[in-house]
Amino acid sequence: MASYILVHGGNISAETWNRLTGRQDYPEGTLLGARCWDGTVAALEAHGHRAFAPDLADEHTHTLTDHIGQVCAVIGQAGPGEVILVGHSYGGMVITGVAGRMPDRIRRLVYVDAALPDPRESLFDQFVMSGIDPLSVPGLEPAAAYTEKIRFDPEKIRALPRTLYPVHGERVCRGDSRCEPEDLGRYGGVDVP
Repeated sequence: MASYILVHGGNISAETWNRLTGRQDYPEGTLLGARCWDGTVAALEAHGHRAFAPDLADEHTHTLTDHIGQVCAVIGQAGPGEVILVGHSYGGMVITGVAGRMPDRIRRLVYVDAALPDPRESLFDQFVMSGIDPLSVPGLEPAAAYTEKIRFDPEKIRALPRTLYPVHGERVCRGDSRCEPEDLGRYGGVDVP
């Protein structure tokens, strides 16, 4: 049995999540927060795992550092032992920062169509380096959480196993009975050395 902490992307809309999963689970025009993980939490628990999906505080009034601290607190509440951190989109920034603070508590980092930052990068920086104007992305705005540069020592997390799940339509683990948590790799995950 493993403990998973699932971190949603910032300001994720129902339209974005429905497109990623290929389903119409949530009504258009709403923001999901941690609700985007409902099916994944249920699937993990059905397989005997523990799963936590905290709602990140509002990115308009909180920073990346605040979100990292919030998830660190959830790890503390999860009890002893290692956890598997899963981040979607902006959640990749958060789980990287958490791993930098608490590497001894992390079993694996899983990035689901997520930011994979280097030290001193912001989410906005990642878009710019990809040749995309971050302000052209629907729902993305220059909130402090998205423009704050992450600070962590890469040596502290270098040894942690990391898996990337880019979006490939049907190859995305959908968090329901079709997804075996122990074998997510069959859905297109790429382990990062």
